[in-house]
Amino acid sequence: MQIFSILLFGLSSNIDNLFIGMAYGAKKIKIGMISNLIIGSITFIGTLVSMFLGKTLLYFIPLSIASALGSIIIIAIGCFYLIKYLYYNIKKISGDLQIEKYDKDKSGNIELSEAFALGFALTINNIGLGIGASIIGLNIIATAIVSFLISVVFIHTSNLVGNNYVSKFLGKYTELIGSVMIILLGVCEFIL
Repeated sequence: MQIFSILLFGLSSNIDNLFIGMAYGAKKIKIGMISNLIIGSITFIGTLVSMFLGKTLLYFIPLSIASALGSIIIIAIGCFYLIKYLYYNIKKISGDLQIEKYDKDKSGNIELSEAFALGFALTINNIGLGIGASIIGLNIIATAIVSFLISVVFIHTSNLVGNNYVSKFLGKYTELIGSVMIILLGVCEFIL
């Protein structure tokens, strides 16, 4: 069951990467493999740090309530993203990140320094999720590796298909899909 939870964590925590890759592809901004690996590495490190922080919290929280608390944290984060998605759609405000700000030199490519900035921005969103995942007992190394791999695959493939109908359709719903997956992860871990 932990393999399913780790995979679900990797998918839900990197849903922004899928959106970013599609958005850049639609604007003809290329994310090269080295830049993609930098973003994935920052995701890997951010996952490790947040999960080790979550493990540290276990020294202060009785094991009897730790798993339930981790699940509640994950569900709360998923609900927050779901409410944010619904709010932006009800108000018809774009939840789109201002992606051009990361292509500072307007080169049409994400350079190395730009990849670091983008990687940190994407990873900050995942800190709470990583803390919750470690509290519920997901394997830290396996989770970080899966998160890295999914990040690289999501950015690469979505950047390639960024300018077609499928990406435009999915782009509207990536936050919704991610929110539901995060809530599902928390519920599964709470029940099991």
